[in-house]
Amino acid sequence: MMDDYSLIIERESEIAQLRNELTTAYMVGYRDGSALHHYIPFEVTQELLRVLDHGEIKHPDQWKTKLPHVHIKHGGAHLWEFSAHGRAREEESGCYHLAHAIVRYMFALAQYMGAVKPQFIDARIALAEDMKNEEFKKEYEALRDSEKAVSTNGESVESNE
Repeated sequence: MMDDYSLIIERESEIAQLRNELTTAYMVGYRDGSALHHYIPFEVTQELLRVLDHGEIKHPDQWKTKLPHVHIKHGGAHLWEFSAHGRAREEESGCYHLAHAIVRYMFALAQYMGAVKPQFIDARIALAEDMKNEEFKKEYEALRDSEKAVSTNGESVESNE
């Protein structure tokens, strides 16, 4: 006959073993590419694909010419439209702003992970094109100015803000 403490220890050991087996099963499935996809509902992946299709039609293969921080900035703009203005969908594509943000963040992540290399030469050309847009130019200069402060002797120093 087992005492309560021994029974508890035995059950905890069984739970730990089951937890290890479950983790191993997920990891093996993940390695062969078949596991965990069920966490994202089909409708969500369809919406993301609609955003990707719209972007490919409007700007064929240009996402690689943008630097990751540009994707993050534009993703943030879509979140702002959704959260601050209460606009669920983008007018032009008809897709959810949240889906646009997720796609932008996926682009940035792909570049940061090294899965896709940004085309930096083309990115410089794209930046030059963007600088023709006065609103973008003001935002870019404000961002640049906020990152650097000019000291009294004219040398550029990093801001502590």
